[in-house]
Amino acid sequence: MRCVRRSVVLVLPVLVVGCTQSVAGTATAAPRPVLDSAAVERDVRAVVAQDPARRDAVAGAQVVCPHDVPADRNLVVFCDVTGAGLRLTVPVTILDADGNYQVGIAF
Repeated sequence: MRCVRRSVVLVLPVLVVGCTQSVAGTATAAPRPVLDSAAVERDVRAVVAQDPARRDAVAGAQVVCPHDVPADRNLVVFCDVTGAGLRLTVPVTILDADGNYQVGIAF
């Protein structure tokens, strides 16, 4: 008598159950960079002082620029230079999101 062995492979369906978890809370965005208004005011004063006709007057003038200005590319803000016989407006153009800027020509 001869024995024959047979192999049987059983395939069973597998049910996969996923688990999810919700996390409650508010996403907070990274703070937006803002211009350093003190540095802008210092640079505006320096640019106006490059004009020989205004050099002496700007030393005693007050320079006021907006505070808490977001560093948004191409945004233009205006600084006022007043006192000591001066009354000027100076445009400042923000060049990039890092807060680099360019001081324009006073008018």
